Amino acid sequence: MTEPKEPAVWGKRETKPEPERRGGSGRPPGRTRVGTAGGGANYRRGDSISCKIVKAEPGGYAVSIEPGCFDGFLPTSAKHEPGAQVEAQFVCMAVNRMLLTMTQDSQTLPEQKLLHRRGVDLIPPPPEDNDNVREEILEIGCLKDLIKELEDGRYTGCMRAVSELSKSRCALLFYQGRVVTCLYTSTNVDQHPIESSIEMLLNDLKAPHARLIMYELPEEVVLSLSSLQLGYSVERSDDLDAKSYLDYVGSYINQKEQTACIALTLANDECCLLLVHKGRLVGAYYVEQRYYLDDLQAVYDFVSNDRGARITVCILPAELTALPAVLGHSLREMSAAGKT
Repeated sequence: MTEPKEPAVWGKRETKPEPERRGGSGRPPGRTRVGTAGGGANYRRGDSISCKIVKAEPGGYAVSIEPGCFDGFLPTSAKHEPGAQVEAQFVCMAVNRMLLTMTQDSQTLPEQKLLHRRGVDLIPPPPEDNDNVREEILEIGCLKDLIKELEDGRYTGCMRAVSELSKSRCALLFYQGRVVTCLYTSTNVDQHPIESSIEMLLNDLKAPHARLIMYELPEEVVLSLSSLQLGYSVERSDDLDAKSYLDYVGSYINQKEQTACIALTLANDECCLLLVHKGRLVGAYYVEQRYYLDDLQAVYDFVSNDRGARITVCILPAELTALPAVLGHSLREMSAAGKT
C-alpha cells in the first residue's frame, strides 16, 4: 500500500465554489430511451445488459457491451476476471460511456453484515435544531400523492415508516426526490439490496395505517450514507492498526475529494459512522447513543484503545455524484413499471 504524498487535515481543505445547477422544470427526468453514440442501440434505465469485463478501475470495472462495441463502467466490489461476462442493468450515459449497475441476482454487499445487524438504526435522527419533523398516518389511496410530493419537491432527507400489519420498519434517504438508501427490517426478512427493499416497503405502504416520520437532512449527510448501498467497499491488504488505517484512508479520500461512509466497529460491537463529502469530514454519528460526535479527536479516542476495532469503508463512485438526476431510484418509476 502506498502512502499518500501529502496527508491532509480532514475538514480544512479549501472549498471550491459549487457549479451552477441548471434544469428545466427541476423535476427528475422520466423513464425515456437513450440513444448511444454511433447508433444501433437504445436503452432505458433498468434494461438488462450483458457486458464483458475489460479491466479493473477504482470502484469497479471498465466493460464493453455488444452488439455495438460500446464502452461502459460497472461500479461493484465483486471480483471479476478480464473477459468474464456479467449481467448488469443500464443506468444512463455518463460522458462517453454507459453507466451500469449490478443486477440484484449478481450484486454482492461486502458491508452486508453491518447493514443486517444495524438496519434502520444506521440512519441518524433529525438534528436537534430541526423543528420541522412531520408525523402522519398514511391512509389507503394516498401513496401516489405522497410519491408525487417527494419527487416533485426534490425532497432531501429521511422518511421512516412503521407497519404494524407487516411488522416492519424501514428508513429511506432521499436526495433531490430520489431514494438513495432504503433499509428494511421485519421479523421474516433479512436485509436486501436497495431495490428489493423499496419494493417491500411500497407493498407495506399500500396497506392501511402505516406510520410515517419525515425530516430533512443536509445533502452532505445523505450522500455520505448512500455509500453504504450505492457505493463500493474498499478491500484491505495491510496490517495497520485501526487508528493508522483511519489516518491513511482519511487522507486518501481527502486528496481524491471522494464521498464516503467509514464505519468504525469496536470489539463490543459499538459503531460510529464517519460521514465524508467530497473529501471533507462533515460529521460522525455514534449509532448506539444516537448522537453526533463533534471532532475527529473524539473518533480517535473511540478506536485507539480497542485492538479489536474494525473499519469498513464504502465510497460513492464519482460517476454517480456527477449525475445527481440519475443517482438512486425513483418511486414513481418503480410503481409505474408494475414492480410493486
